[in-house]
Amino acid sequence: MHYLFRFLSRSFIILITLMIVIAASVAMLYLFPADTLRNIQTSVDSIWWKVSLVRWIILALLIIKIIPWYIQRKCQSLSDQTNALSEEFAYAQSQNANYETLCDIEHQFIDMQKLKNAFDNIKKHYKWVATGLIGIEVLAVQLPHLL
Repeated sequence: MHYLFRFLSRSFIILITLMIVIAASVAMLYLFPADTLRNIQTSVDSIWWKVSLVRWIILALLIIKIIPWYIQRKCQSLSDQTNALSEEFAYAQSQNANYETLCDIEHQFIDMQKLKNAFDNIKKHYKWVATGLIGIEVLAVQLPHLL
């Protein structure tokens, strides 16, 4: 139930944002005269490919350097946290901690292990992450401009 609520709330936020963008676009058509809109379009067309080149360079930097570095750093951090929770659980057991404390540590350990596995999967399937970023750039930025 919690996941359904989270999914619906995120979907609602995306829908509201999309509606605001559409309303702003329609309002722009009524607020600005046609000549002003043509001048804006001409200005955008004149710098579009220069800005696209900058975006592609930033995207390449993200794909080649920044994202792999972040994933590696996050995997190492999650491994360290998982090991620390494992040691904490062993110590709590040796000190005869109460059941609730042991359950809490165990749930934290399980959640941390799931997160670590998720980042390991991203690391294994990194080509799909890069393809997704390029696809978003092409579909959301380049394609609308070309149409």
